[in-house]
Amino acid sequence: MNSRTLIGIPADISCRPFRDALRSAGGFEIVLDAPASLARRLEHRELNGALLSPIDFARNASEYLIVPGSAVSSQSGNESIVIHFREGVKAVRTLAVQPVSASDIILAKILLAERFDIEPRIMPLTGSLDAMLARADAALLAGDAALGSALERPEALDLVEEWIAATDLPYVHGFWCAREKMLTDDERTVLGGLGSRVADPAPESGGPSPLDLFSYDFPENVQEGIREFLRYAYYHGILPDVPDLRFFGSEDEEEPGLPPLLSPN
Repeated sequence: MNSRTLIGIPADISCRPFRDALRSAGGFEIVLDAPASLARRLEHRELNGALLSPIDFARNASEYLIVPGSAVSSQSGNESIVIHFREGVKAVRTLAVQPVSASDIILAKILLAERFDIEPRIMPLTGSLDAMLARADAALLAGDAALGSALERPEALDLVEEWIAATDLPYVHGFWCAREKMLTDDERTVLGGLGSRVADPAPESGGPSPLDLFSYDFPENVQEGIREFLRYAYYHGILPDVPDLRFFGSEDEEEPGLPPLLSPN
């Protein structure tokens, strides 16, 4: 493997098993960043590959292929994406959001519209949950911030639970994406095999584990969860079309000539 193979991955606890497995595998330089920054860096060819959310994949789906075998998904409600309310869901006119995954914001917009007939104005805010609720009717938290907020304010709308109730499909947080030629066959094999490695953790690993909340393989229902999410995003006018999921090794895999990886600034 190339020692400069740059792989982007979010810093959230849900991705920790992938990060640990990649470090054990060696040969990759792990780049930790926010989901939006990872998507931008992959788009600008500053990364060889990255764990992208469904929406970040869809925005450049014609350029990306998906590595089969590994993904991060929620198969049941787990409070990893939640909305807290100041007065209740029916009173929501504004929704505060921190810098979270674009897919999580879109999930909130879809479910509030579909389940409650609400289309709040989105307000980008930072700060504590109380500070966000002081300026908006509701606050969206995702990832580590959401998991910690359950103890602070137990009353919240679990968006993963709502998604599964509406679709009978898992919610997919991220999956490995790259352009053709940016990863070697061996590197794709390692990335695709992470799901099976995480599903069979070492016996000595003890204590609380992200495996209790998330799944890391890439079965058909996870693929269908991505497709359904993209269909909803298209229906709500967020995407101009519903892109196909193109996988490395599939018959429709393309091999366009691409410029080399750029050096990060």
